Amino acid sequence: MPKGAKEPRSLVLFGLNSSGKTSFVDGLEWFLSPVNKIDWLRRDEAEEKAYPHQAAEEKGTGSFVEIEFLDSTNKVGTLTKTFNQNKPKRPTLSDQTGFENIYSAFVIRPFFRYLEIVDFVCSKGKEKYKKLAQWMGFESEFAFQETLARGVQQELKKYERQVADRVASQEEQLKQLTDGRMPIDTEVFAFCNDVLRYYGITGCKNVSDIWKQIPQLSKKRHLSSELTLIDKLTKLETSISAAVLDGKLSEEVKQLEEGIADFKKEKHLSIKLM
Repeated sequence: MPKGAKEPRSLVLFGLNSSGKTSFVDGLEWFLSPVNKIDWLRRDEAEEKAYPHQAAEEKGTGSFVEIEFLDSTNKVGTLTKTFNQNKPKRPTLSDQTGFENIYSAFVIRPFFRYLEIVDFVCSKGKEKYKKLAQWMGFESEFAFQETLARGVQQELKKYERQVADRVASQEEQLKQLTDGRMPIDTEVFAFCNDVLRYYGITGCKNVSDIWKQIPQLSKKRHLSSELTLIDKLTKLETSISAAVLDGKLSEEVKQLEEGIADFKKEKHLSIKLM
């Protein structure tokens, strides 16, 4: 009961077994249900025809629930819901508009059974939140959240597969570009530095430095190919000179010597350009 209030806001109903506690709460649940259901009985597969109390059936009297509402504007008053034996799913309402107002007002059901609380205490994880959603009136939001979570999870798994496929494809491309070596993480630097050192360039410590060395690497590779060609021509020159000294060549050797002289000039010029 709130501080300063004169009227109680809560009620605890207790009593001996078979004293009517469950019947009282079942009647309240049925009265406040827009679809005229007692979920507590439905878990035992009890249909609407089992709703009336046994004593009422034996005496041949009608079953009804009547509640007087004391609201500030006094617009509701007393409402009665009477069980219809001919139409168990369609009870008779004393005031259709009054009941519609009550249904909209009681979004959160105002009662708890002892066994429900025991089940809640003993339940875990998701089941606890589900029970809270039922009690607090946000079952639809809870269902939406579950649907959303499933959708997001599926999309994340789909995206994860796509990323994994892209990574596998890129790894295969790297493997082909590096002749079977897989430069991943630190291996990238080791591989690049091996290439740089092969051409006489100092190794680097990060990717940005390696990028800066690419122009120098290209120049080294170009010079290396020209030096190889010069080396081959030098060996040819030596062979020809040796043959001339042996006196085994014809008069055409003189023309070759002139060609060699021209080649030396070309060779000298190439070295200067480098």
